[in-house]
Amino acid sequence: MNYTIEAKPTQYKGVQFRSRLEAHWAAFFDMLDWPWVYEPLDIGGWSPDFLIRGTANIFVEVKPILEFQEDIAKRMEMNFLQYIKEYCRPPWNRAWNDDPTVNGTWCETLLLGLAPFVPVSEYDYGMAIGWSGEVGNDMMDENGTVNRGPFLMWDHAIAGVWKDRWGYANEQWGYRDRISGVHWKCLPGPEVQEAQPIIEGIWHSAGNVVQWKANGETNNGHNRTCT
Repeated sequence: MNYTIEAKPTQYKGVQFRSRLEAHWAAFFDMLDWPWVYEPLDIGGWSPDFLIRGTANIFVEVKPILEFQEDIAKRMEMNFLQYIKEYCRPPWNRAWNDDPTVNGTWCETLLLGLAPFVPVSEYDYGMAIGWSGEVGNDMMDENGTVNRGPFLMWDHAIAGVWKDRWGYANEQWGYRDRISGVHWKCLPGPEVQEAQPIIEGIWHSAGNVVQWKANGETNNGHNRTCT
Protein backbone atom coordinates (compact mmCIF):
# COMPACT_ATOMS: atom_id res chain seq x y z
CA MET A 1 0.00 0.00 0.00
CA ASN A 2 1.30 3.44 -0.95
CA TYR A 3 0.66 6.49 1.24
CA THR A 4 0.48 9.95 -0.34
CA ILE A 5 0.41 11.98 2.89
CA GLU A 6 3.92 13.10 3.78
CA ALA A 7 5.10 12.02 7.24
CA LYS A 8 6.56 14.65 9.58
CA PRO A 9 9.86 13.52 11.16
CA THR A 10 9.58 14.07 14.91
CA GLN A 11 12.04 13.89 17.81
CA TYR A 12 11.01 12.41 21.13
CA LYS A 13 13.36 11.54 23.98
CA GLY A 14 16.35 12.07 21.76
CA VAL A 15 15.10 9.65 19.09
CA GLN A 16 14.40 10.85 15.56
CA PHE A 17 11.19 9.18 14.41
CA ARG A 18 10.21 8.98 10.79
CA SER A 19 6.70 10.22 11.56
CA ARG A 20 4.79 12.00 14.30
CA LEU A 21 2.49 8.98 14.46
CA GLU A 22 5.43 6.78 15.49
CA ALA A 23 6.50 9.34 18.10
CA HIS A 24 2.91 9.44 19.39
CA TRP A 25 2.94 5.68 19.87
CA ALA A 26 6.34 5.85 21.62
CA ALA A 27 4.97 8.40 24.12
CA PHE A 28 1.91 6.17 24.58
CA PHE A 29 4.13 3.15 25.33
CA ASP A 30 6.01 5.21 27.92
CA MET A 31 2.77 6.17 29.67
CA LEU A 32 1.82 2.49 29.80
CA ASP A 33 5.30 1.61 31.12
CA TRP A 34 6.09 -0.59 28.12
CA PRO A 35 9.85 -0.78 27.38
CA TRP A 36 10.49 -0.13 23.68
CA VAL A 37 13.31 0.06 21.16
CA TYR A 38 12.88 2.00 17.93
CA GLU A 39 13.72 0.24 14.64
CA PRO A 40 15.57 -2.60 16.44
CA LEU A 41 16.63 -4.61 13.37
CA ASP A 42 15.98 -5.45 9.74
CA ILE A 43 14.16 -8.71 9.09
CA GLY A 44 14.47 -9.50 5.42
CA GLY A 45 12.30 -6.97 3.62
CA TRP A 46 10.70 -5.68 6.81
CA SER A 47 12.07 -3.26 9.42
CA PRO A 48 9.77 -3.33 12.49
CA ASP A 49 9.09 0.14 13.87
CA PHE A 50 9.38 -1.02 17.49
CA LEU A 51 10.37 -3.90 19.68
CA ILE A 52 8.38 -3.97 22.93
CA ARG A 53 9.93 -6.09 25.68
CA GLY A 54 7.22 -7.63 27.83
CA THR A 55 6.57 -11.28 28.60
CA ALA A 56 6.71 -11.61 24.85
CA ASN A 57 9.14 -9.91 22.48
CA ILE A 58 6.68 -7.92 20.40
CA PHE A 59 7.65 -6.71 16.93
CA VAL A 60 5.46 -3.71 16.10
CA GLU A 61 4.46 -2.12 12.80
CA VAL A 62 2.80 1.34 12.80
CA LYS A 63 0.74 2.41 9.80
CA PRO A 64 -1.80 5.24 9.23
CA ILE A 65 -4.70 2.78 8.95
CA LEU A 66 -8.16 2.60 10.47
CA GLU A 67 -8.84 -1.09 9.85
CA PHE A 68 -6.93 -4.33 9.45
CA GLN A 69 -4.93 -4.46 6.22
CA GLU A 70 -4.27 -7.95 4.88
CA ASP A 71 -1.41 -6.89 2.61
CA ILE A 72 0.53 -5.32 5.48
CA ALA A 73 -0.08 -8.36 7.69
CA LYS A 74 1.16 -10.75 4.97
CA ARG A 75 4.37 -8.77 4.49
CA MET A 76 4.99 -8.79 8.24
CA GLU A 77 4.25 -12.51 8.46
CA MET A 78 6.52 -13.54 5.59
CA ASN A 79 9.59 -11.86 7.08
CA PHE A 80 8.81 -12.42 10.77
CA LEU A 81 8.31 -16.16 10.42
CA GLN A 82 11.67 -16.53 8.72
CA TYR A 83 13.23 -14.66 11.67
CA ILE A 84 11.73 -16.87 14.39
CA LYS A 85 12.66 -20.05 12.52
CA GLU A 86 16.29 -18.94 12.64
CA TYR A 87 16.52 -17.22 16.02
CA CYS A 88 13.70 -18.47 18.30
CA ARG A 89 13.43 -21.96 19.67
CA PRO A 90 10.15 -23.92 19.36
CA PRO A 91 7.47 -24.24 20.51
CA TRP A 92 6.91 -20.79 19.04
CA ASN A 93 3.50 -20.22 20.61
CA ARG A 94 3.71 -19.77 24.38
CA ALA A 95 0.70 -17.53 24.85
CA TRP A 96 -1.24 -20.57 26.10
CA ASN A 97 1.38 -21.47 28.70
CA ASP A 98 1.08 -19.95 32.19
CA ASP A 99 4.53 -21.21 33.21
CA PRO A 100 6.53 -18.09 34.22
CA THR A 101 9.79 -19.72 33.11
CA VAL A 102 8.87 -19.04 29.47
CA ASN A 103 8.69 -15.29 30.05
CA GLY A 104 10.76 -13.33 27.58
CA THR A 105 11.48 -16.37 25.42
CA TRP A 106 8.79 -16.02 22.74
CA CYS A 107 8.02 -13.57 19.94
CA GLU A 108 4.88 -12.07 18.42
CA THR A 109 3.79 -9.23 16.16
CA LEU A 110 1.50 -6.25 16.70
CA LEU A 111 0.00 -4.04 14.00
CA LEU A 112 -1.01 -0.53 15.11
CA GLY A 113 -2.94 2.15 13.26
CA LEU A 114 -3.86 5.81 13.59
CA ALA A 115 -5.05 5.40 17.19
CA PRO A 116 -5.73 2.67 19.77
CA PHE A 117 -9.50 2.90 19.25
CA VAL A 118 -10.24 -0.19 17.19
CA PRO A 119 -13.94 -1.16 17.39
CA VAL A 120 -14.65 -4.67 18.67
CA SER A 121 -18.19 -5.76 17.97
CA GLU A 122 -18.31 -9.54 17.67
CA TYR A 123 -17.80 -10.42 21.34
CA ASP A 124 -18.02 -6.99 23.00
CA TYR A 125 -14.63 -7.53 24.61
CA GLY A 126 -14.01 -3.88 25.28
CA MET A 127 -11.14 -1.95 23.73
CA ALA A 128 -8.65 -3.03 21.07
CA ILE A 129 -5.45 -1.04 20.60
CA GLY A 130 -4.62 -2.79 17.31
CA TRP A 131 -4.21 -6.28 15.87
CA SER A 132 -2.23 -9.06 17.51
CA GLY A 133 -0.36 -11.55 15.33
CA GLU A 134 0.04 -14.62 17.52
CA VAL A 135 2.32 -17.40 16.35
CA GLY A 136 0.65 -20.74 15.70
CA ASN A 137 2.46 -24.05 16.03
CA ASP A 138 0.48 -26.91 14.41
CA MET A 139 -3.28 -26.64 13.87
CA MET A 140 -5.87 -29.05 12.47
CA ASP A 141 -8.47 -27.52 10.15
CA GLU A 142 -12.10 -28.56 9.76
CA ASN A 143 -11.13 -31.20 7.21
CA GLY A 144 -8.68 -32.86 9.57
CA THR A 145 -5.61 -31.54 7.77
CA VAL A 146 -2.77 -30.49 10.05
CA ASN A 147 -1.25 -27.12 9.10
CA ARG A 148 2.35 -27.08 10.24
CA GLY A 149 3.61 -23.97 12.00
CA PRO A 150 4.81 -21.51 12.46
CA PHE A 151 2.17 -19.15 11.07
CA LEU A 152 0.46 -16.01 12.38
CA MET A 153 -3.07 -15.98 13.79
CA TRP A 154 -4.46 -12.43 13.69
CA ASP A 155 -7.13 -10.96 15.92
CA HIS A 156 -7.80 -7.85 17.98
CA ALA A 157 -5.28 -6.87 20.68
CA ILE A 158 -7.59 -6.33 23.67
CA ALA A 159 -6.35 -3.84 26.26
CA GLY A 160 -6.69 -4.50 29.98
CA VAL A 161 -5.00 -4.25 33.37
CA TRP A 162 -3.15 -7.24 34.76
CA LYS A 163 -1.06 -7.01 37.94
CA ASP A 164 -1.79 -3.27 38.16
CA ARG A 165 -0.19 -2.71 34.76
CA TRP A 166 -1.65 -2.11 31.33
CA GLY A 167 -1.23 -4.88 28.80
CA TYR A 168 -3.10 -6.69 26.06
CA ALA A 169 -4.18 -10.17 25.04
CA ASN A 170 -5.29 -11.72 21.77
CA GLU A 171 -9.09 -11.62 21.48
CA GLN A 172 -9.57 -15.12 20.14
CA TRP A 173 -6.37 -17.09 20.74
CA GLY A 174 -3.99 -16.88 23.69
CA TYR A 175 -5.50 -14.99 26.66
CA ARG A 176 -2.11 -14.36 28.21
CA ASP A 177 -1.15 -10.75 28.77
CA ARG A 178 1.83 -10.01 26.56
CA ILE A 179 3.29 -7.50 29.03
CA SER A 180 2.85 -8.96 32.54
CA GLY A 181 2.55 -12.64 31.64
CA VAL A 182 -0.69 -13.13 33.58
CA HIS A 183 -2.85 -15.80 31.95
CA TRP A 184 -6.60 -15.28 31.88
CA LYS A 185 -8.79 -18.33 31.45
CA CYS A 186 -11.28 -16.28 29.44
CA LEU A 187 -12.18 -12.76 28.35
CA PRO A 188 -13.73 -10.34 29.14
CA GLY A 189 -13.30 -9.06 32.66
CA PRO A 190 -14.03 -5.73 34.36
CA GLU A 191 -10.50 -4.47 33.67
CA VAL A 192 -11.03 -5.12 29.96
CA GLN A 193 -14.56 -3.71 29.66
CA GLU A 194 -13.67 -0.45 31.43
CA ALA A 195 -10.47 0.20 29.49
CA GLN A 196 -11.77 2.44 26.70
CA PRO A 197 -12.08 5.85 28.41
CA ILE A 198 -8.78 5.38 30.25
CA ILE A 199 -6.89 4.35 27.12
CA GLU A 200 -8.39 7.29 25.24
CA GLY A 201 -7.17 9.68 27.93
CA ILE A 202 -3.66 8.20 27.88
CA TRP A 203 -3.54 8.45 24.08
CA HIS A 204 -4.57 12.11 24.14
CA SER A 205 -1.95 12.87 26.79
CA ALA A 206 0.71 11.16 24.67
CA GLY A 207 -0.37 13.33 21.75
CA ASN A 208 0.22 16.47 23.79
CA VAL A 209 3.82 15.39 24.38
CA VAL A 210 4.65 15.16 20.66
CA GLN A 211 2.33 17.91 19.45
CA TRP A 212 3.64 19.67 16.37
CA LYS A 213 4.84 23.25 16.93
CA ALA A 214 5.37 25.43 13.86
CA ASN A 215 7.67 27.82 15.70
CA GLY A 216 10.04 25.11 16.95
CA GLU A 217 8.82 25.06 20.56
CA THR A 218 9.29 21.94 22.63
CA ASN A 219 7.06 19.88 24.88
CA ASN A 220 8.35 18.32 28.09
CA GLY A 221 11.90 19.35 27.28
CA HIS A 222 12.13 17.25 24.12
CA ASN A 223 13.22 19.00 20.93
CA ARG A 224 11.50 17.99 17.75
CA THR A 225 12.16 18.57 14.11
CA CYS A 226 8.97 18.79 12.09
CA THR A 227 8.75 19.46 8.38
